[in-house]
Amino acid sequence: MGTTIITVPKLSQRILLARIEHQYRAPEYEEEPLFDPEEEARREEERYRQQILEDDMKAAYERGVQDGRDIASGMYEHEMRQHQEWLRNFDGVAANLQADYISAVQQMEDSVIKLAT
Repeated sequence: MGTTIITVPKLSQRILLARIEHQYRAPEYEEEPLFDPEEEARREEERYRQQILEDDMKAAYERGVQDGRDIASGMYEHEMRQHQEWLRNFDGVAANLQADYISAVQQMEDSVIKLAT
């Protein structure tokens, strides 16, 4: 077995190389820098603003939760005081009714004794 050498004319070699270069050539990009300091500064400023907004929202949420707790606690205390006052009034009414009942029973006993004599 022998080695076969294939010769390609120079014009065909150039055409073949041109096709290979065209096929495997890196895409051409517009002339944009890979790192744009101004764009990076804008992005950093936007991230900073976003962080401030998020922090403000969290703080407002926490304030709202605390305000809700304070209001609920205040309302609970107010309603407990009202309930205690209602119980005191009820005890007073019950004591008055008991006194009126005892007085009525006493008057009835007196009337029955008068009628019997």
